[in-house]
Amino acid sequence: MRFQDRPEYQRGAEFEQRMAAWLVANGWAVSRVRFGGDTAPTLATWGAQVILPDLQFMAADKPSGWLECKYNQTCGFWVQRRIRTTGFAARLFHAYQQIERVTGQPVWIAFGHRQQGQVRIGELRHAFPGVGEGVSMRYWDWDRLPVLAELADVMCQPTEQAAEPDVQLFQPPERQLALYEA
Repeated sequence: MRFQDRPEYQRGAEFEQRMAAWLVANGWAVSRVRFGGDTAPTLATWGAQVILPDLQFMAADKPSGWLECKYNQTCGFWVQRRIRTTGFAARLFHAYQQIERVTGQPVWIAFGHRQQGQVRIGELRHAFPGVGEGVSMRYWDWDRLPVLAELADVMCQPTEQAAEPDVQLFQPPERQLALYEA
């Protein structure tokens, strides 16, 4: 089964679409970075291709930046620190740090947790390192993250299924080659 066909990916993709709609409903313009496909979009830099966060948001009179959307069932619990946590893989965290350095725009993380019923927002600078299931991770203290919205208010946003462009902006390399050969 392809990763994109897994239920957890589908739930995350829906959360991402609903967050984009919520941002638009609250006065931001949103650039959707991902248009489907099997490959994450990247930003070409002098040294490497860097994975982009899910959305870019902007408004003349509001903060602008990048938004990575993470949807989870519930918080984890870090026994030694006695805190509820949320987080993701350190490799993505490092990519998003590079996005901040290259673009000068902050990367925010929207954590939607079903059991807690909230969307909380995190900044990269407030993360701390850890290990989860043998993978290097970056975590945030759930209870210290500001509440952005109630999860129900985000998930009830109507979404427009964006029409797929004739040629997607981000194609896996083998698909790009096939398009040029055609």
